[in-house]
Amino acid sequence: MNNFTKINCYCIKLRRAANIVSDIYDHCLDSMGLSITQYSLLGNLQKIESCSVTDLANYIGLERTTVVRTIRPLFSKGLISDASAPNQRNKILQLTEKGEKILEQCKILWRDAQEEVEKRIGKENADMLMKILDQINDG
Repeated sequence: MNNFTKINCYCIKLRRAANIVSDIYDHCLDSMGLSITQYSLLGNLQKIESCSVTDLANYIGLERTTVVRTIRPLFSKGLISDASAPNQRNKILQLTEKGEKILEQCKILWRDAQEEVEKRIGKENADMLMKILDQINDG
């Protein structure tokens, strides 16, 4: 047996926890062929109706390149479309009718994932976690 002492690092523990939580959501959404990141993009796009890739990235706080990479399969699946005028340089994203339907079906699965996280850590801890994460995000 070794005498190594684990280092208590907020960053590493948060990353590990984030990976586990992401896996829970991805597993729940898998039957619809979406990841939690794709679901989130669809949901946020539904809120703002239509926008450029840059505006969507700014709205949700992700790098533009991450959004571009994440929306590519959503275009392929026909869940979002480009509503920009012909020859317009920037794409204007919007949900398609198919995207709206898939998003509504996924909301039930997303709630299942929320409940699974709450079940693992308890409702009180989940509420506290949300407050802590809000503090971190609001900096």
